[in-house]
Order: sequence, then structure tokens, then C-alpha cells
Amino acid sequence: MKNLKYTILLPASLFLPLHFVQAITIGELLVKFTDWLNLLIPIFIGLGLLYFIWGLATFIGNSGSEDGREEGKSKMIWGILGMFVMISIWGITAFVGDTLEIDPGGTFDPPKF
Repeated sequence: MKNLKYTILLPASLFLPLHFVQAITIGELLVKFTDWLNLLIPIFIGLGLLYFIWGLATFIGNSGSEDGREEGKSKMIWGILGMFVMISIWGITAFVGDTLEIDPGGTFDPPKF
């Protein structure tokens, strides 16, 4: 029975990142999740900006055809909407955090059962 435990857990642990394999609390796991999320937010906003610029280039490059302009206009609108939604959610969560006096980057103590 002991060998069965090691034959299942050892290969499974090789595929998980090291910080998930270690024994950590829920609070530490939430802090790590927020760190990853804080890294991804500017990347997604940058991707939205690149999509807008791609739409602008399509709009200018196809200024002679109506279909090309519509395609570029559509990409620009979706790029602006995507950035607006991401930045709005970021601002709303910051506002709620300030209102509830939650420190950004602070530790989180989950309720104990």
C-alpha cells in the first residue's frame, strides 16, 4: 500500500508547480494567485491596445474599400471595448478595496471552521 501511494503521488507532483506541491495555507495561495493576476492584467490591456492598433492599420490600409474599412472599424471598436471593460473592472475592484479598507498586497486571513 505504501508503494502505491508513491507511485501515484510522485508522478503527479512532477507536473504541478513547486509552490502548489508544498504545504501552504489558503491565505498564501490567494496571495500567490493575486500576484499572478497582477502580472496578467497589464498584459491583457496591452493585447487590447495592440488589437486596436491592428484595427487602425487595417482601417487605414484598406481605405479604398468599404469592406476593409468596416473590418478595421470593427476591430478598433472591439479593442476599445475590451480595454474599457478591463480597466473598469480594475478600477471597480480598487474602489471596493478602498471602501472596505482592504490593503492591496496585504495578507488575507480566511475564516476558520
